[in-house]
Amino acid sequence: MSIHIKILGSRCGSCRRLENNVHRAIREINDRATVEKVENIDEFIRYGIARIPALVINESVFSQGKVLSVNDLKKIIEQNATILK
Repeated sequence: MSIHIKILGSRCGSCRRLENNVHRAIREINDRATVEKVENIDEFIRYGIARIPALVINESVFSQGKVLSVNDLKKIIEQNATILK
């Protein structure tokens, strides 16, 4: 099973920074995760997101309302990759 990451947010600066950090983290750990940017407010509601940007990995919400660092994202992605093995 592969890791599927969703970044929920608009085109705001924080949302773009989170998206860039996610892509950088994936490159640095050589993971083959898929990344999807979601801008549909109905999806935000479906996940119970009150603040953007939000990070969803394999349909579980991991953060909302903050830009996670590349190092924090690497840890989260690696932990989820280990769980899936």
